[in-house]
Amino acid sequence: MAGDSKTDATWPNSWPSDLDAAVNVEEETGWTHFNIGISGATVASFLAVIDDKIAEIDDPENTKKILINFGVNDQASIDFDNAGEVAVWVSDYESLIDQLATVCPNADFYLSRPWARIGTEWNQIAAAIGTIVSDRPLIAHLGDDERVWLEGGDDGATMTTDGTHYSAAGQAEKTAQMMTVLGY
Repeated sequence: MAGDSKTDATWPNSWPSDLDAAVNVEEETGWTHFNIGISGATVASFLAVIDDKIAEIDDPENTKKILINFGVNDQASIDFDNAGEVAVWVSDYESLIDQLATVCPNADFYLSRPWARIGTEWNQIAAAIGTIVSDRPLIAHLGDDERVWLEGGDDGATMTTDGTHYSAAGQAEKTAQMMTVLGY
C-alpha cells in the first residue's frame, strides 16, 4: 500500500490490518503486505522520497498487488482545471508507478479515486486517474471510488471522522471495497 494518511499505518487506520486478516482467511496462504504510506503526502512529495520508501518493501519480487491512494492532499496544491498542472501530476503519478513496477515487476496497481469534504476537484482527479490507468493498461487498474462510498450521500458524516479520514464504519467499508477491488 502506498498513499497519504488514509493509508499511512501510523495514522489510526485499522483497515490495512483488517484487509490483511480478511485476505488471509480467503487465501489461507502467506499473504503479507507492506505499507509505505506517508501522512500529508502528495504525489510529488512521495515521488521525492520513493527510493527510501521502496527500500522498505519486503519481498518485492513476490509482490502481486499494490493499492495506491493519492489525491486528497494534491487537490489543495494542484489546479485540476489547468491542463498543464494535471499533465505534470499525471506524469509524476505514472513515474511513481513505474518506479514501483521496476522493483515489484509482478505487481498490478489499484488506484483509489479519492474524496474528502474539502475541495471540489474529485471528478477531475478521478478523470486524471482514468488517464493513468489508460496509459498503463497492463499494470494499472481503477481501485475503489471514494466519491461514491466515502461521501455516502451524507457528505461523509457516516464514513469519516472529519470529512477526510475514515471513521470506524469507513474503516470497515474501505476493507470491503478493497476486498472487492482485489477480487475477493
